[in-house]
Amino acid sequence: MILKGHKTPEERLNRIISDISRYMNYLGMVSLGMAGGQYEIKFLPYSKSYDEHPFWLINKLEYIKNMVNKGLSETKKK
Repeated sequence: MILKGHKTPEERLNRIISDISRYMNYLGMVSLGMAGGQYEIKFLPYSKSYDEHPFWLINKLEYIKNMVNKGLSETKKK
């Protein structure tokens, strides 16, 4: 597990925030017209194709993308 060596909740939270901010570099905004936009995976690390990356990395990018898009859609409803 990523957070095995971190003891305090603050250290764990800082590790998660830094991990998310690092992987946000690979996401880009896609315009959806007047409705705004969503994030999609635009840039992959190491300049390789989608299939050449490990499953865990693609899975992590997809999870972060889905959660960011879910947060954006909830803020647009207000």
